[in-house]
Amino acid sequence: FLEECKRMGLNVKGPDVNESLIDFSVNKKGDVRYGMGAVKGVGEAAVEVLIEERGKNGPFRDIFDFMRRINLRTVNKRVMENLAYAGAFDSFGHVRGSFFTPTDKYETFIENLLRYGSAHQEDKMMSVNSLFGDLSASVSIPEPTIPKANDWSLIFKLQKEKDVIGIYLSGHPLDDFRYEWETFATPLDKVDNYKGRKVNIAGFVMKAEHRISQKGTGWGRFTIQDYTGSLEIAMFSETYSKFKTFFEEATSIYIEGEFKQRYNSEEFEFKVNNVRLLETIGEEKTSSVTLKIPVENLTSELIGKIEKLCA
Repeated sequence: FLEECKRMGLNVKGPDVNESLIDFSVNKKGDVRYGMGAVKGVGEAAVEVLIEERGKNGPFRDIFDFMRRINLRTVNKRVMENLAYAGAFDSFGHVRGSFFTPTDKYETFIENLLRYGSAHQEDKMMSVNSLFGDLSASVSIPEPTIPKANDWSLIFKLQKEKDVIGIYLSGHPLDDFRYEWETFATPLDKVDNYKGRKVNIAGFVMKAEHRISQKGTGWGRFTIQDYTGSLEIAMFSETYSKFKTFFEEATSIYIEGEFKQRYNSEEFEFKVNNVRLLETIGEEKTSSVTLKIPVENLTSELIGKIEKLCA
């Protein structure tokens, strides 16, 4: 569905504390917003409270405004962490890594935020309940300092997204190599069509298990994933020794192999013949580029620009 939305030119955006509802919805710009209720570990009760507060008092201005206003009985540490992993706080302008960075007092900024929110709400409650509550000044507990943090790598960010949402939403680990994948590889959901034949595939290593057999020889079981699906590959003896360094989690690779029938079995398995990093394939396999230009668009200026690029 996500691929189809991209093909149609529809934007599908991740969950957002200021825009998302419980389920999928459409924002004012016409973008599809992922529902917060589908974020792992968040739960509908927390989302309903959040939406109700937003409806009463308007959107949250920043992460501190969020902490001051939200019901901390339903929004706990785990909910905060999973919302951050899912990108639900991205609109506040902080990189996701900052929420998990230690502060002066606490192991993570999220813990600091929860203490801040709790202290603010307790102080406000005491102020309201005091004898002179109507004369009290507004609560002024200082906002914690946002720790400096580098943004996560694309792979790490997407993996955390997938953990809490179930899909890669803000991108895909193969996005940097989409041309190579489309041009030189067979999609993994089509591999079954190549029984008994050679086939080249491309993807990123989603799971890597390096093992030692009872005989003391190395072997491995790996899961490769692309835009269409995943494939499990096992490698033994010389093949494993030769190519094992390529099979580390989050590495994008290009594999030449055969979809062969297993010994004494009717099942088929993918046998690895050669492995290379996917980033090298475009340059290696591209021998020429063909431009198709409508003849009515051809001008001497355009021809000059193309000649300059080629030179």
